[in-house]
Amino acid sequence: MIPKLRFPGFSGEWGERKLGEVGVCEDNKRIPLNESERKQRKGAYPYWGSTKIMDYVDDYIFDGEYVLLSEDGGYFYDYKDKPIAFYVNGKFWANNHIHVLKINKENSAKFIYYTLAHKNILAYIIGGTRTKLNQKDMLKIKIHLPPTLAEQQKIAEFLSSIDEKIELNEKKLSKLKEYKRGLLQKMFV
Repeated sequence: MIPKLRFPGFSGEWGERKLGEVGVCEDNKRIPLNESERKQRKGAYPYWGSTKIMDYVDDYIFDGEYVLLSEDGGYFYDYKDKPIAFYVNGKFWANNHIHVLKINKENSAKFIYYTLAHKNILAYIIGGTRTKLNQKDMLKIKIHLPPTLAEQQKIAEFLSSIDEKIELNEKKLSKLKEYKRGLLQKMFV
């Protein structure tokens, strides 16, 4: 497979790999905390649930660069609009509703995140009412990778710069909306 759009200077076939070949699942380290436990342990470290940071606690289990992938309760059917994977770099705590992947040194964790964030993985999902991606099936998910780490990093850097611009524009939009609300309150009180 060779993508239609590619950065200059890179060549060669992209390959297909399973997630279990590009990283190690560290789910065995996860420890769930209920709401009252989290309230007692308020702190600075993100506490990750299936689809977002749910809280901040006083300790961490993981430290480093990771890809988190929803286990249950994820947006598997809404994957086009809502992410099912998340990139984390630093200290955090994870509960038992999100898979924790430590990507090996031959691959870029951020590239793997971008590959998974909006990927259709419905073929790997089980369950009816509450969908679930079990660990065994997660490790079988197939992804396409460029032949070199350098190309993975280049793609991830490019996509990250776009994300930064989006975030900046979202902050500007939020401030403009707040400004408008203030004007409306002063005008129509």
